[in-house]
Amino acid sequence: MSGQGNSATPTVVITGVEQSAADTTAMSLLFDLPKPVVVTHSFGADGTSLVRTVSDVTGLLDRTTIDLEHACVPCAIREDVLPTIAGLASSGHWSSIIARLPIGAEATQLCRVASYEPNTLGGARIAAVVNAIDGCDAVRHLTGPELLVERELPTFEGDVRGTAEVATTLLEYADVIAVDGELMPECSTLVRTLARPGAQVVENWSQWDATALLPGVHDVEAIEKWVAETPPAQIGDSCEDGVWRVRLRSERAVHPERIQENLPELGGGAFRTRGCFWVPTRPETLCVWDGAAGQLNIGTAGRWRRPAARRTDFVVTGLLAHGDPRDELRRAFETALCTPAELDTLAAVWSTDEDGLEPWLGDMKEYH
Repeated sequence: MSGQGNSATPTVVITGVEQSAADTTAMSLLFDLPKPVVVTHSFGADGTSLVRTVSDVTGLLDRTTIDLEHACVPCAIREDVLPTIAGLASSGHWSSIIARLPIGAEATQLCRVASYEPNTLGGARIAAVVNAIDGCDAVRHLTGPELLVERELPTFEGDVRGTAEVATTLLEYADVIAVDGELMPECSTLVRTLARPGAQVVENWSQWDATALLPGVHDVEAIEKWVAETPPAQIGDSCEDGVWRVRLRSERAVHPERIQENLPELGGGAFRTRGCFWVPTRPETLCVWDGAAGQLNIGTAGRWRRPAARRTDFVVTGLLAHGDPRDELRRAFETALCTPAELDTLAAVWSTDEDGLEPWLGDMKEYH
């Protein structure tokens, strides 16, 4: 749980990709929590500024515009939200804080800093991360191919992220999923499958007593295990209420050419996929696989702790309504892996200056 004691001012962080769902969630918290104050961050109309407003039940208290032209957007959000929360807590005027992040913004950095450096929050503590979702549009948001800008969602200039990759990431990091409206049965199962075990899915948010959040439900350890680049052990194959999940795992590396050839099958469908892999050309590098609805991000996350920990490990989740690609996924995965014979030639064959993965993993010179 959160590192600060319960005497600190409880802070509820709201994330989401849908404005009306975030509005409903914030309004409900405003009326349920004791002496609340709301700090809202949103992107300006031109996408080059960050607007911070502070309000409570009496109305607007402050409005400030922050220029983002030369700033790292996640850093700008984190570096303004944390001191603002600390200042509101230290004022002593309010008993609870509601922090609404911009549409599409992650709580990850904010919560990690608050956990590892609790003094940055002063007299406040993170009580919960609440992901607000629209019940009617949840399937579209979690599995659809549109970009945030194509949905005309307020975001920063140059944001080319897919709505599904953002929506699934926000959901997976949440302690509580607040549903505005009604979820269809298969969508309810999809949400619960993507959410970490132990997270609460509240499908009647406006009728729920949000004071249950005050003692603190933000479980840092559980969240970090759930969203780690190396998927947790408890995830397995499943198929329930029209929602399927398949675990693709091997101790073998992927072949640097064949993994690219199989990208459409492994990362191009209307499903959520995440995990880790390694390649024999960069045997010490922990490579990350993360995507949804055809938007795929491939990168690195440091080094494997030890050679024995290396593995290729993907978790893929989707709806049967969009087809059943599980057999195709298994075939593509097996095809992309190095054969045992290829791995036996690791030292002799795989020492090279280029492997074709430079656009995603960086220059090979870093590994020699």
